[in-house]
Amino acid sequence: MLSRIAIALLSVVSFSSAAVAAHPDLQLWFPMQLIHPIDEHWEASMQVEPRLRENISEMSQLVYKPAINYHFNETCAFSFGYKYIDKYDEADEQDLWQETHLNRKFGDLASGFQVRLEERFSDEFSGVIPRLRLLQHLSHPLGETANYITGFGAVRFNLDNKGEGPVSGFEQSRIYAALGRHFGDYVQFECGYLWRYEEERSGIDLNDHAVHFQLLINTKAKRIKKPTVRDRYR
Repeated sequence: MLSRIAIALLSVVSFSSAAVAAHPDLQLWFPMQLIHPIDEHWEASMQVEPRLRENISEMSQLVYKPAINYHFNETCAFSFGYKYIDKYDEADEQDLWQETHLNRKFGDLASGFQVRLEERFSDEFSGVIPRLRLLQHLSHPLGETANYITGFGAVRFNLDNKGEGPVSGFEQSRIYAALGRHFGDYVQFECGYLWRYEEERSGIDLNDHAVHFQLLINTKAKRIKKPTVRDRYR
């Protein structure tokens, strides 16, 4: 029931946002993540993500995201970590974050709902701005091959208003769709498209269309060549 409500919420916000005039830009995002299982429940991960903007002509951001993840069972997990965003010609941002994962499988269809709370720090504003993110993810294998299709919808809300920096309330929505493949027992690669709409406090809102690659390397072999519940933390 919770997942259905989340899907409806993400769809309404995302498509209503698309109708608003915004500045379009073609970008390239390439998150690369290393996942290291420590034992049956704990794992550590490190993600590095370069982002290019202005029709993929210049570096926009470089994101570093270490995390610790705890899996209670196959349907529930909790994560916490740190995110540093090097924004080059803008004020850099540092976030602490905590995330809960609720996962289900319907036959071969894997579904995951994530709730994340971030505490945002930046030279652009004083103090801290908490932000809430809701994300609904789906994945499905393509026949008996190592290929799969995947995607998600997400919305983000800032829970405070500093009068500067990020807007208060609804800030952005994202939609992602991709084709993925398992390479051996340790590597996954996805190639797809990501759309991001983001409201700005002043000026034109952002309307980004990103070519999106994603590389995941797991230090422990995964024998099942089907998309399991997502163990990546964006």
